[in-house]
Amino acid sequence: MIPTAESPKRHSEPILGGGRRVLVVDDEEGVRTLVREALELWEFQVQEASSGEAALSLLASLPFDLVVTDLRMPGLDGPGLYEQAGALCATVPPFVFVTGDAASQEMRRFLDGVRSPVLVKPFTLMSLREAIESALLAQQLKSTLVEASSAQSVP
Repeated sequence: MIPTAESPKRHSEPILGGGRRVLVVDDEEGVRTLVREALELWEFQVQEASSGEAALSLLASLPFDLVVTDLRMPGLDGPGLYEQAGALCATVPPFVFVTGDAASQEMRRFLDGVRSPVLVKPFTLMSLREAIESALLAQQLKSTLVEASSAQSVP
């Protein structure tokens, strides 16, 4: 295809799902479906959970490279899922949080503490893509720093 002025702009490097596994957690089926379809288009493997409790069960049984979760859900909410995943998983995957309203002061403190990307509903596919790229890049940088630190400490 020959690019034209009307052609949509594309990222210089496409997001590479490369089969990475993503857990999508939201009590709203429409949001889960939208996120799943976008992630599958970007070549991620996707599992869905409609509650924090169901997500925790999946996290206990399967390794995930990323979690996209609603911040507010009945029962186990996003912060609770994040905290319990930390106790359950040897390596906690990066999280992207989704919210439908302005976060309370308590939620803002939580989000400031975890420094994960946050999407406010309604969000665009471009903002979803950017949040996912940001979370995965941060995790990759963290892993690289840990490896470099370990390599330097070996005599």
